[in-house]
Amino acid sequence: MVNSKRMSFRQVVYMPSYSPRQIERLTAEILDLRVHEHLTATETCNEFLLMNVVPPAELVLEHEKECRFVNGVILFGDSTITDEQIKDIKSKQDKKRKSARTVLANRRTDNRRMYSENNNTKAGI
Repeated sequence: MVNSKRMSFRQVVYMPSYSPRQIERLTAEILDLRVHEHLTATETCNEFLLMNVVPPAELVLEHEKECRFVNGVILFGDSTITDEQIKDIKSKQDKKRKSARTVLANRRTDNRRMYSENNNTKAGI
């Protein structure tokens, strides 16, 4: 009997699928590790990649900036990321997270309302 869903060994072993809560928890743990162990952005990104979790955009930008400067020398031309650009991206990410939370809360409220209406009509109320 042939399995219709074919998965490679690499997908099974190296690509765990995490729920959003697990990703949030892993992200918090890795960022706490960064603070307590005084890790650089590059080392922190490596921790994320070892756990198969996408690092936050702010951290990736900080990593890029870190890679462009080695001992005060610009490695990749004049196209560096400024602190203002990082702050701008952080504020955009914060707005995106807040709007996602609002949408999710509204969706949960709508689902509860529809569920209660459905139960009321089934019960003949």
